[in-house]
Amino acid sequence: MKESKTSLELVNKIVLKVFKLNGYFIKAADSITKESELTSARWQILGTVLHEQHTVAAIARSMGLTRQSVQRIADILVTEGLAEFLPNPAHKRAKLLSGTEKGINSIKKIRPKVIAWAEKVNDLIGEDELNDAEKIIDKLLSKLIKAEKQLIE
Repeated sequence: MKESKTSLELVNKIVLKVFKLNGYFIKAADSITKESELTSARWQILGTVLHEQHTVAAIARSMGLTRQSVQRIADILVTEGLAEFLPNPAHKRAKLLSGTEKGINSIKKIRPKVIAWAEKVNDLIGEDELNDAEKIIDKLLSKLIKAEKQLIE
């Protein structure tokens, strides 16, 4: 199947815009976490284990990150007492990452800033447009994840 220049350009535009959007979200998260014990990367990983423990590999898969990058942040979280590794009954070597009381409190400290930022975004963009965006992103992710082996390997 021959690719048209138009489809190639469209996919490229979308990818570049998603990269830019990701950069914007990281910048916003860094601003939110600026005066806390967290960084955007630490918040991202710690946030995944606040309510349910996960292995580093599971966190990486769910977030589309490499296991090594998640392991590096998880080790820092553990060293700083924000998280801990617990035994995993399903696997001897793959320990479960869990938030500690200190980690949970660090997330609670930034919560007011998160809420204020989210409200500003909602006011600026509008709830209907945000709902539409979520549906489109979910659809794109679902299709790309299903086809991941074909697209990446």
